[in-house]
Amino acid sequence: MDEDLKELDAMLRKIDAKVKRNAGYKLIKIIKKTLPTSAFIIFGIVLFLLIVIAVGAMLNSLKFFKIDDKVEDTCCEETSEFLSPKKISIYQEIENNSYTEYKDGEENVTEYLDGEETNQYTNEIDINVDMAKEHRLHWQLLAAIDLLSGLGGDPKDNTVEKLSKEITPSFKYTEYSETITSEQYIEVEVERQIPRTNKTVIDTVQKLQKTVIKRPQFVIKSVSSALFDVDYEYEKIKITDEFGNTRECYTIINVNKKVNNRLENFINNRKFKGRLTTKNILEIYDMGVEFPESSDFANYMLEYMALNTNISVAIRNYNGEGNYSVTEDNKTYRVPIRFEREKSNNNKVYISSFFGERYLTIAGVTKKNFHRGLDFAVPSGTPIVAAADGEIVRSDYSKSYGNVIEIKHNDTYSTVYAHNARLLAKVGDKVKKGDIISLSGNTGVSTGPHLHFEIKQNGNPIDPFDMLNLKVIN
Repeated sequence: MDEDLKELDAMLRKIDAKVKRNAGYKLIKIIKKTLPTSAFIIFGIVLFLLIVIAVGAMLNSLKFFKIDDKVEDTCCEETSEFLSPKKISIYQEIENNSYTEYKDGEENVTEYLDGEETNQYTNEIDINVDMAKEHRLHWQLLAAIDLLSGLGGDPKDNTVEKLSKEITPSFKYTEYSETITSEQYIEVEVERQIPRTNKTVIDTVQKLQKTVIKRPQFVIKSVSSALFDVDYEYEKIKITDEFGNTRECYTIINVNKKVNNRLENFINNRKFKGRLTTKNILEIYDMGVEFPESSDFANYMLEYMALNTNISVAIRNYNGEGNYSVTEDNKTYRVPIRFEREKSNNNKVYISSFFGERYLTIAGVTKKNFHRGLDFAVPSGTPIVAAADGEIVRSDYSKSYGNVIEIKHNDTYSTVYAHNARLLAKVGDKVKKGDIISLSGNTGVSTGPHLHFEIKQNGNPIDPFDMLNLKVIN
């Protein structure tokens, strides 16, 4: 047994001697003796390799940001990126500078007491230019064009800013004079001598005080905006209120609005290098309404698309929101609006003005008039339908009603549809209840996009509300 152990020990010693002569063993031995220093060196080598790998990846990725001159037109096809705050600020400033809301002026005031002039003076005032803001160059239009053209992603590019002058509104004004007269009785103290005495008494008496104010009235004669050429006609009127005060001024009697080609020329400018065409009009609208405070822009663009016969309008039915509910009552006349969900029992409409006497403000002039129908507040371009079966007896333009259609239903009743953007039915056409006859708009003397609807009985307007399938939302 002892001899076997001795042989085994001798064999292990020989193996150990061979291992010690191996280079790897020697390296391990060195590392063991100098472990702290070796660990630092190994860590440094690993870190260096990681840095080399990272830098290589970065250099390799840089090629994706290099713009090749040969593919410049396609490198910016992505239009979903947002504009820089600086660009938006520039476009908002362009909008603010695109119209004049006030002009400097002065008013002359003359005061009378019982018919005798007692005082006269002049005031420096700011005179409001009515309707000017309506025609401003909307910043959302510029922002949408910038993005869709593929230039919006470059904060240094100012192509749209420079070209915006081509669609900045051009105004022509007319200056009239308006006169405001007010009267009231005031108490005045007067001295009175008592006959045959030296006594003087003070009496309080009522005298008629009259104030006459004359001031300029600046109105727009015509304007060429980014989308429309508009001419205004005025007439002089006298308005008397319930207290006997009067105002003599000029008010709008006709608005002649036509689509121009300024926006189309702007889009086709060679500096956009064919990035945009008139086929992108709907996309410009869809993108523009995504920006803040875009309701006015939306109405303006919808009216443009509805009036422009060169644009194939994708009819957008009304979404069925409002302050009055459309019922399923089987009445002779239906609400004359095409809804997105025609068969829904939850459709609603906004009624902005009712049948009867009202006060109406147009271009800064408020006057009392009799409203002959109902006003449905719907966006321009909303499909308008026949309220009942009948025949088109009128399809033309009226100064006050704009583009108007009238349908004769029988010998007693007819219906009127006014302020349309586009008329889709002509005189003599036979229509069924629910057939599309026009697209709503803002033509004629109108305060905003809506449909004016009338029901006539023997030629006289009657209140349409009770004859329609409507009820108040509680």
